[in-house]
Amino acid sequence: MQYVSDNRNELNSNEVALQKKYNLTDGRINFWADFSRQCGKLMALREYPFCIEDAFSVAGSKSLITPRLVEQSMARQPWPMQEKEPIIMGLDPSRMRDATGIAVRQGKNMLEVSEIPPLEDAYQLADTVLAHIVDFKVSVVNCDSGGMGSAFIDVLRRVARRFIAPVDFSAKPRNAEKYFNMRAEMYDGLRQWLVEGGRLPANTALVHELLAIEINERREGRLLLEPKHKLPKSPNMADACALTMTEDNFISRSFIGRAIDIKPWS
Repeated sequence: MQYVSDNRNELNSNEVALQKKYNLTDGRINFWADFSRQCGKLMALREYPFCIEDAFSVAGSKSLITPRLVEQSMARQPWPMQEKEPIIMGLDPSRMRDATGIAVRQGKNMLEVSEIPPLEDAYQLADTVLAHIVDFKVSVVNCDSGGMGSAFIDVLRRVARRFIAPVDFSAKPRNAEKYFNMRAEMYDGLRQWLVEGGRLPANTALVHELLAIEINERREGRLLLEPKHKLPKSPNMADACALTMTEDNFISRSFIGRAIDIKPWS
C-alpha cells in the first residue's frame, strides 16, 4: 500500500491490530481506515491489500487469471536458466502522475517485476530503464505505445535503436477470431504461460493488479477485457508482464542471446 493520510481518526480495535501486524505507519493505516469507512472493508482489502493472502481472498469471480494460477506461479522455484530463450522486457511507461511498470522474462521465468516511481523528466526515466536493460542483458523491449509511450519510445531509441518495439494495446490481434484486441490476446497469453508453468516473483501489488483484470464479455465469441479506465489503479506491472508475451511479433531468433546495444546520449 503506497498511500498515506494526514487525518488522525480514532482507530478501532481491528485497525489497531492491523497496524501492529503489518507494522504500518500512522499515515498508512489512517488512509486505509478512511477508505474502508467510505467504501467498505471488502473494497479496501481489494484495492489496498496488506499481503498476498488479502489480495487472493477478495478476487473477483470475473478475473481472467484465477487466484490459484497466481498462487501456484509465485510458489514455484525458478526454472533453470534457458539460454536459448530471448530475454524480453515489457515496459508500461508513465511519468509525473503514475509509476512505470517494468517486467523482464526469459522463457518460464519472470526475472523481475517492479515499478519505477513517477519522474518528471523522460530522460531520467530512460536512464533507469537503460540500467535494467544492461543489468539483465535484454534482447528486446516491448513498450506500450499509448499515452506518453510513443514519445518515450523516441527518447529510448536515441541510445538503443534495435529492438525497441512499440505495442498498441488496442491494435488488431494476431488471432482476430479469438480476441477483440491485442490487450486481450496478450493477457490471455500471460494466463496460458502461467498454466504451462510460468513463474512469477512473489509480489502483493502484482497479485492485486493481475486479479483486477476481468472479462468484460465475449463479443461475437471473442475475448474482451474490462477497460483500464474502469480500474481504480492502473495495472502498470501486470501490463508490463503481459507485454513480454508478444516477442514472436518482433524478435528474429538469430538475435537470441544478444543484448541491445547502448550508445551514449548525443
